[in-house]
Amino acid sequence: MKFLLDVHMPPKLARLLYGLGHDCRLATKVTNESAPDIELVEIAKSNGETILTHDLDFGTLLSFSGATRPSVVIFRFQNINADIFFTLLEANWAAMETPLENGAIVVIEPTSIRIRNLPIK
Repeated sequence: MKFLLDVHMPPKLARLLYGLGHDCRLATKVTNESAPDIELVEIAKSNGETILTHDLDFGTLLSFSGATRPSVVIFRFQNINADIFFTLLEANWAAMETPLENGAIVVIEPTSIRIRNLPIK
């Protein structure tokens, strides 16, 4: 899978995912740090990437747009740690993979995961 990591996501996460064979780019490498979220949505959509973030705005943007892409994984907890993010992605991969390929918003919390298929109706 191809991932675009939002500006505040740890670069180490990209390296960990790359080690599993995933393509990963950092948002800071494709646009400036102050770029609006909608710009990252368009970049990810045009490149077939799933956005990894802890910013709830991406879910809101996609929910109200009627879009089917890009998929987004939102981490909802305070500890911004690449190893924790990676562990949670691996632990939930079986449940997330197909929805992400088809267009979804996935919200990962410390003890739960929620998956909403796109478009949100």
